[in-house]
Amino acid sequence: MALRLPSNPLEPTGVLKYEKASPAHDNRFLHKEIPTHDEWRALTGVRPGFGVAPLTDLEERIRDAITHFDEVGVADQFAYFDSLRRLYDLVDQWLTAPRQREVIRPHVQKLFEAVVYRLCEFFSVSVNALPHKLQQAHKHMEYNHHGEHYIEAEKLEKHRLIIAGGQVTQWSDAHKWDAPVSTASPLLRSEGGDDIPQACWCDAGFVMSVWDQFYMAKHDPQANRFHSQYMRGGRVLCAGEMTIANGVVQKVSNASGHYRPRARQLLPVLWKLMMGGVNLNNVRACVRENDDFFVCRASDFLGRMAVCLSTANPRPPEIIARFHFDGHGWAPT
Repeated sequence: MALRLPSNPLEPTGVLKYEKASPAHDNRFLHKEIPTHDEWRALTGVRPGFGVAPLTDLEERIRDAITHFDEVGVADQFAYFDSLRRLYDLVDQWLTAPRQREVIRPHVQKLFEAVVYRLCEFFSVSVNALPHKLQQAHKHMEYNHHGEHYIEAEKLEKHRLIIAGGQVTQWSDAHKWDAPVSTASPLLRSEGGDDIPQACWCDAGFVMSVWDQFYMAKHDPQANRFHSQYMRGGRVLCAGEMTIANGVVQKVSNASGHYRPRARQLLPVLWKLMMGGVNLNNVRACVRENDDFFVCRASDFLGRMAVCLSTANPRPPEIIARFHFDGHGWAPT
């Protein structure tokens, strides 16, 4: 659905003059907060002299979505995003549908602005970049399998990677602060498998969430811990592996047997690393596309992806090594 841009979503200059509306409700919208179930009912249900107006099916769904959002909270970021996205879709549908109750339109419009503001805040993007971000986050790259171990939502934050000044840090239980990451540590390191060429092995698995954050924890097949453990099998932008030594990224790949990301899905990973100050000239990218793996500098893949993926010239100068799976194993090409 098309995104209707609020007039001034990030710096509101005031609120609409709601007839008979409580200043407390206006204040919630001024600060771009999503109203509670009771507040929304007071704004859209009661009409002076007319009693309670019956809700349409779409309005009931909006009310239920507000109730769900109020219950979710921000601790589970995946559920928080899904509840915001559902509100966004429903309110967008109401605003574009014909013959809606005009008397509540100002309230619905202000709710839409509040939802857009929260989504921009969640993704750290401008309102103009939000439609593309929502489309990107909505793409399905999911994996679900019963019996796998999932990290509890409230414990996920400790596994988040912080990338700043070219250094990668993560919360350390031993030190009680964010410490430089070394994936050779037994707390993170996982052994490579036969499904990846040995030259492309990295130390530890990671995912990039739909809200552009990296998460890394130990992968252990014996304990059913895989790439699916972070988002409970839900959507991610990319999944793969990294080698990091004392906070310095050395190697990154899109190798994930669960999510199986395409080569282009490694691009936001490299962009995020670069924005965090990582020198991609010193990072090797191990990229899988179907039955092929190739190794190149991360900066070359970010800037020349089409050349690296081209089949017209299978060994351009950007490619350091290339491997093909022939049904039995990985052979250099």
